[in-house]
Amino acid sequence: MSSVWLSDQDDVYLNSFCFGYRQDSTFDPHYLAYMLRSSSIRSDLTLLAQGISRFNISKNKVMELSVPVPSAAEQKQIGQYFARLDSLITLHQRMGPIFCFCAHGSRTNFASTLQG
Repeated sequence: MSSVWLSDQDDVYLNSFCFGYRQDSTFDPHYLAYMLRSSSIRSDLTLLAQGISRFNISKNKVMELSVPVPSAAEQKQIGQYFARLDSLITLHQRMGPIFCFCAHGSRTNFASTLQG
């Protein structure tokens, strides 16, 4: 439902079902990314959606939404916290199959030593 592009690009194409917002320095971009994906903001955006097979959201209505604006220092801390959390989740997802493989391999090796 939302994405934050961290690059600074002059000419960007968005299809007709997207709209862009070039923000000033009000928001830390990492904080903004997580805030826009929060359940409360997603709930607010869902209420604005109109349509049957394809949903449209009015840019003007989105711009009227109230969003939490902590201090710049707090935004930075929140953004860093969730970025670290995402990294840990990704690491655990990658390590899961490796751990299972190692655990399975250990049982196999242990079982073969008992038979020998």
